[in-house]
Amino acid sequence: MTTLRYRILGPLSVTDDEQNVAVTATRDRIVLAMLLLRPGRIVGVGELTEAVWGATPPATVRSSYRKALDLWRGPACAEIDAPAVRAAAAVLEERRASAVEDWADLELNAGQARELLGEIAGWVEQFPLRERLHGQLMTALYRSGRQADALAEFRRARDVLRGELGIEPGPELQELHRSMLAGESRAASPASVRSRVRGPCTARPSGWHGSGISRTRWLGPRPGSPTAWTTTIRKPSGSGRTRVIFSTGWGSPRSTGVPSTGERG
Repeated sequence: MTTLRYRILGPLSVTDDEQNVAVTATRDRIVLAMLLLRPGRIVGVGELTEAVWGATPPATVRSSYRKALDLWRGPACAEIDAPAVRAAAAVLEERRASAVEDWADLELNAGQARELLGEIAGWVEQFPLRERLHGQLMTALYRSGRQADALAEFRRARDVLRGELGIEPGPELQELHRSMLAGESRAASPASVRSRVRGPCTARPSGWHGSGISRTRWLGPRPGSPTAWTTTIRKPSGSGRTRVIFSTGWGSPRSTGVPSTGERG
């Protein structure tokens, strides 16, 4: 068996059975650092996209999101009522909604507010409890010169949240509303509202299967060794073990999502 270890207390480094692994590509190092700096939690694709490309990712990123969203033909397994199937389908729907939100942010960053209006309004109707979507629709309206409609959308979101959940909009959505009332420039920037529950991306690296990778273990403090996450990979040399650390959609400790594993030290 092989153990990959990642160290971040100092220069970022990776070892494979105590042999150094060269991670030289800038984007790979950024993605890996983002994952290691957030152990035990899901790192959204949107966060990784922003870390790698900043506020202006290339058009290929936007088109990739669009193609992924277009794969959906409707609610997952809608015709099957089995509780286990419905529970699993609900997870997929959550991930779909999160992908929509990430894509909408990319479109707003690209200056496509007016073109986004019709589609984002439809997504808000489909996922009416997601504050991030409401914030994105408000931003798209505001940036299209429709301040009154943007403010009306906030009132609609507030009414839905009160009526369905008995809660007020979160602080980020309220702050966006206040900035629009005041006509501040912040309101014209890309939406900053985040959903209270963010879904992961779960695409596995091609050619890899669960039988080849053991569950990540929390090692805890050990004498003479840094606190660590260790991922054990049972694959022969040359089979692409190292490539797994750069996947933006495989399992993370205690969760299903992007990996944030490896020894930290």
